[in-house]
Amino acid sequence: WQNALPTSHTWHYCWHDTKHTIIAVAHDTGWAISLDATQHYQLAAWLYTDNRMQLRLHKVMDSVAQNEYVIDAVVLDNNPELLILWQNQCYPLHRIPRFKPIEKTAGDDNHLLAPMPGKIIALLCDIGQAIVANQPLLIIEAMKMEHTIRAPKAGILKRYLGDVGSIVNESDLLVDLE
Repeated sequence: WQNALPTSHTWHYCWHDTKHTIIAVAHDTGWAISLDATQHYQLAAWLYTDNRMQLRLHKVMDSVAQNEYVIDAVVLDNNPELLILWQNQCYPLHRIPRFKPIEKTAGDDNHLLAPMPGKIIALLCDIGQAIVANQPLLIIEAMKMEHTIRAPKAGILKRYLGDVGSIVNESDLLVDLE
């Protein structure tokens, strides 16, 4: 729940090697759901208890709600997979990360990763700028607190991998250094 409607959420999943995009936009009576920008639904009711979910969906055709679906499913968050158990079948959805993951090895100080989920609220240096060890590079807001990400060593700021306002997950790549 939030009091600043409308709000929009976008998720990217892969199911049977096919990528899907789900967009949910809140309105005063529920949610408008779009699947791959081709299928549209109105989420009329939402009951959630632990990992059990009941959804009442109306498929929207030509701006008219038709074909009501009631879904009573168990949803298990097995990061990075979301497992949906419905009508005695399991539907595994694999989350597609927003940013390309980079394998960080021990001693690799050229790639700075997000220490926690949050929102980038400030980029403090210019691309190509020479930086010194421990210099503040960016600020992430997480859990209503600001966290300054600092350079682990001296070098050149090669690039930021997010803009101010970008939401990042834990271990997302934030900064490339040379």
